[in-house]
Amino acid sequence: MKYRNTYFLIVIVFLFLPITLSSQPTFKDSTDVYDYWTKRGIIEIVYACMQDYVAISPNNPEKQGMEEYKIKYIDGLDSLKKIDTDFESLSSFLKNNNWVGVASKQLIPLIEKYQKRDNLDENFFSITTQNNNNNCWKNTKANVLKKYNEGLTQIVNNKKKEEDPGAKAKLEIKGKPTDTKIIYYFLGGLVIGIILTYSYLRKETYSFLYKKTCTEESKDRLIIQLKAEYKELFNENISLRKEKEELLNENISLGEKIENFKSQSINNNVNPKPDTQEIVNQKFIYFDIPKTDGSFKNPKTQQGNDTFYKIELDDSKQIGKLFFISGYDLRALDNIDYYLNPVCEIQNIEDRIGAKRIKMVKTGTVILLNGDSWKIKEKVKIKLI
Repeated sequence: MKYRNTYFLIVIVFLFLPITLSSQPTFKDSTDVYDYWTKRGIIEIVYACMQDYVAISPNNPEKQGMEEYKIKYIDGLDSLKKIDTDFESLSSFLKNNNWVGVASKQLIPLIEKYQKRDNLDENFFSITTQNNNNNCWKNTKANVLKKYNEGLTQIVNNKKKEEDPGAKAKLEIKGKPTDTKIIYYFLGGLVIGIILTYSYLRKETYSFLYKKTCTEESKDRLIIQLKAEYKELFNENISLRKEKEELLNENISLGEKIENFKSQSINNNVNPKPDTQEIVNQKFIYFDIPKTDGSFKNPKTQQGNDTFYKIELDDSKQIGKLFFISGYDLRALDNIDYYLNPVCEIQNIEDRIGAKRIKMVKTGTVILLNGDSWKIKEKVKIKLI
């Protein structure tokens, strides 16, 4: 197995390395360089913004959309000589996968800059969000600009060579060295692959013939060994059956004890309190994001980083005032359908684009249902700032 893996690894390297080298993008002029790295940069910058956002909130529903974006638009990007991505379909993909904020605040402004042919520099990829210190965005932006400048330098060097008569003559004599090297690599890999394949098949054939000529003595030893193993397994099976019977009897005994305990509890009028009683006795309880039907479950007794709502209980513990907790407003603004719409009434939804904070205008009202679910009765009124 060790030698087999080595053979196939060498064949793959010699056969497919030239193909990989030939898949790198080539540019005719600076316009080609601009189009390629601007389109690719937009795709990669959008993904970087998604990474920064998920880094500070890894359990949000947007993570699955980010992974599907990577599979569809990022994987295999290095092998493309030309970027033909339809930005309109890319925008629809983001909106349909819980990334409405990225589509409106990052993607659309970048597309407009590309259509106006703005300079591809530091200002081209500017954004307004601050997630994870924008680490992924910074690294991606630096890499794209570096590759873009390298492409421009390559175009300038090629023009200098074309203008130099001596260099031009040398190129005419030598032809296309890159294509020639690829052919040499391919033929060399093919020859080496044939030799290694022949060696592997020859080794396997000898091994097969050796097994066929195995002596009767070795067969008898093998039969004796197998019988001994069978006897050992048979005895082990009997032992396991005994253990199974003992565990079954013990299970029956425990079942009887449990039934007796239940009977004693009923006779003694034991009525244990539910686990949620301690939480309900609190004056304030906290929640992260509501369900789509406008309800809250799994309350917390303390405010945390993922807390967006607070309920102040009345004396009956059946009705409470609902408060929106401001703090991580940008996260809520990027995902209004999940964080706000189920339990909030937004007074100025038309100002959503460009908004950075959320101000509560009036508290809402919730009621307790089935002892474990707080259902919205009157929505919280909020304003986007």
